[in-house]
Amino acid sequence: TIPLLGKENCDYLNVEYTNKLRAEIKRANLIIIGGGGILGDSGITPNDYYRLLAFKASLCGKLMGKPIITTGVGAGPLTLNTSKLLTWMIGLLSKKVGVRDCESKKFLTDIGISHRKIVEGADLALLCGDYFKFSRNLSNRIGIQFDINRYTDIRCNSNLKKIVDLLNSYININSSKIILVSNGPYKSQLVESKANEYDTLCYSNLISFLSSLAS
Repeated sequence: TIPLLGKENCDYLNVEYTNKLRAEIKRANLIIIGGGGILGDSGITPNDYYRLLAFKASLCGKLMGKPIITTGVGAGPLTLNTSKLLTWMIGLLSKKVGVRDCESKKFLTDIGISHRKIVEGADLALLCGDYFKFSRNLSNRIGIQFDINRYTDIRCNSNLKKIVDLLNSYININSSKIILVSNGPYKSQLVESKANEYDTLCYSNLISFLSSLAS
């Protein structure tokens, strides 16, 4: 996958570590670019660093005749023409592009990426069915992630408390169907006082959770 994982993360996930991008692209059968906010102005210090890396990888993969799948949390908003151009070129070179919401899909189509390539669901299971053969297991469960503590601009949103209260209400009503997801070692920020009552997925319990997820 692109960007490459660091050695510590690779060891934790029990996958092979490498820092030789071009050699791995040549060896690969499928190039997966993502995830995170790779197609939008997001993150602690938003810039084009990951977009440039993704573009170089997609171009290199295309020249070597490799299929390319790109997945991101969301796409846009992008203010710089360079950022939009890089995103458009990544989409042009990709076989499929996955994003999590209809606003992101509209943004990608607005900058010229074919709607036939775009999948509403930033999930490799939805994007790579042609390459990874597996039987479907419909669990009727919903994963909800809500990590905003590091983003001061979101914490200033006057509607934030209403949003959190609405989500917590939905989670409490549908607790048997909910998995709380955290993008880090800590518990979900939702229903924190009752977090132990819900199934949770975060980095610190990933190994123990994978067997449950697989079944």
